[in-house]
Amino acid sequence: MRIPWRCLPILASLAAACGGGGSGGDSNKGGSVSAAASGVHGILTYDRVPTTPSSGLAYASTVQKPIRGAEVRLVDASSLATLSQTTADASGAYALTVPAGAPSQVRVAVLARTTTPPMEVRDNTDGSIWAVVSAPFAPGDVQKDLRAPSGWTGRSYDPQTRIAAPFAILDSMLTAAQGFLAVRQPTFPPLTLNWSPDNVPQPGLATLGQIGTSHWDGEQLYILGAEDVDTDEYDDHVIVHEWGHYFESKLSRSDSPGGPHSVGDEKDPRLAWSEGWGNGLSAILLAPDTSYRDTQGPQQATTAIDDDLEQNVRGPGTGDPTPGWWSEGSIARILVDLADGPAGSAEPFDRVSLGLGPIYDVAVGAQKTTPRLTSVFTFVTALKAANPAVAADIDALVAERGFSVTDDAGTGNPRPAPLTGAVLYQPVVENSGLLTLRLAGNAPNDVNANRYLTVTGNGAQMTVSAKSVGDVAITVFQAGAVVAAADQFFGGATESASFPTTSGLPYVVVLTGFESSPGTPFDYTADLTLTSP
Repeated sequence: MRIPWRCLPILASLAAACGGGGSGGDSNKGGSVSAAASGVHGILTYDRVPTTPSSGLAYASTVQKPIRGAEVRLVDASSLATLSQTTADASGAYALTVPAGAPSQVRVAVLARTTTPPMEVRDNTDGSIWAVVSAPFAPGDVQKDLRAPSGWTGRSYDPQTRIAAPFAILDSMLTAAQGFLAVRQPTFPPLTLNWSPDNVPQPGLATLGQIGTSHWDGEQLYILGAEDVDTDEYDDHVIVHEWGHYFESKLSRSDSPGGPHSVGDEKDPRLAWSEGWGNGLSAILLAPDTSYRDTQGPQQATTAIDDDLEQNVRGPGTGDPTPGWWSEGSIARILVDLADGPAGSAEPFDRVSLGLGPIYDVAVGAQKTTPRLTSVFTFVTALKAANPAVAADIDALVAERGFSVTDDAGTGNPRPAPLTGAVLYQPVVENSGLLTLRLAGNAPNDVNANRYLTVTGNGAQMTVSAKSVGDVAITVFQAGAVVAAADQFFGGATESASFPTTSGLPYVVVLTGFESSPGTPFDYTADLTLTSP
């Protein structure tokens, strides 16, 4: 059930499943913290429902996993005032002291929150922190094991006992963070993840559960939970993928324009990199489970995506049907092969075994500060520079995906049709006259819907203008920061953006084209000028 938590100003309420009864939150039996344990102690677990390659969630194979690193409190059974507090260890064990003068009845409350790193799972529909709470009991030297049940009855979820979900999410995020903490010492900013059984794949108000899809919004994560529609709490690769966007946003950098994308799409290299990063990171951090799965549908019995990122397949019907620098499937597989060990004779091109550390170093270093827009070209260029002994082997991995990385601008790599003759970055000089550029695609985040131009600052104001029969927008970047933008009119008008420049600094101008209606193909030209006094 759900009970209020009002003992601390920072907690407006606490969503909880109370122990006692057959669904289990409370037990006097089970494992032990240690022979010397005194006070209230026990083992904390949650139900983990595994995914299957084709049949969604396998409830019959549910296992109990330890609730690791969570905040545990001994509270007054009536007022819920905190009496003592601790943190569960890696095995889910905890031990709480019983202070002098404790009330006659207490409870154990386990919050879906960790401190190292600082993460918590809230219900976005009411702002409360999820928790599992025991039934009242008399304090003393007593063992209290708590289990967060899945709530699955065999045909549907019992909303009163569906409490394992936030702990499964928390555990997946903890696995991701600990993967980096094992090789480096990052300081992770506080992270709030929002999950609710009301979270549906419908745009609207997050307070009503209308979150569109599982996503990172720049400040917080949102995860789907709508039964019989799309639940992501046990899709650990989906969770780690979204956590990867948090990592990009807070520790590294992402210039992705966002927007819809799916396997086989030829997307803007900023988007392809960011989505490939999320997928590749999930396979690296959850290895040996390298299969990205997304379950959904009635009774969560459908596996909509099942893509083993360790399998370097390519072409129609695979997880990388259109390999290239525009493919998130290609980028994910490159990242996995960069981190793992050589694959032997089956994959003679995979001779790299860098591990996660060097990937982290580039992500928080050169990728964060590049004057270009973030892409596979900026990342791999920096990775080769930092690891020259394996640069040729890195090149072999990239070549397997059908392109090459000679510099951070993608020099030598043609665009896909119909812009095969156009370079990725086109230098432009102020006051050099009219430049006609072709834009094509089905959406504004497609690879040929965006044209990149580079200009070096001269210390004066610059103005970039574009006119087209189609709808266009202009965005000007300096080292990933937007310094100017123009997107005011629909078709047939001139967009113009002015920006001050610093002499010698590089700027990137992105010209974007748009479809007349969602998914409608477009192909037109725009006339662009760059002027400066």
